[in-house]
Amino acid sequence: MTLVITSRNGGNYFYAKVFQLMSVIIVLIAASILIAGGFLVAFLWSVRNGQYDDDYTPSVRMLFDDATPSSSKDHSPQNNQIHK
Repeated sequence: MTLVITSRNGGNYFYAKVFQLMSVIIVLIAASILIAGGFLVAFLWSVRNGQYDDDYTPSVRMLFDDATPSSSKDHSPQNNQIHK
């Protein structure tokens, strides 16, 4: 689709300006799609090669304190007495 805008004296000055702007937009859109595709390929490559695998956390997980106790028993000193 071509947009032709002419002036009153019959010149094609506006047509040339619109065509230049549209060609720049088309080039910028094509370049941005190409760059985005490159980043997508790099991301997929890094995921497949294990770049985002977590090797450190499993080895130190036992060192972290739990926020809540794992058992439901009360371990307060009053309950540690032997009942006869």
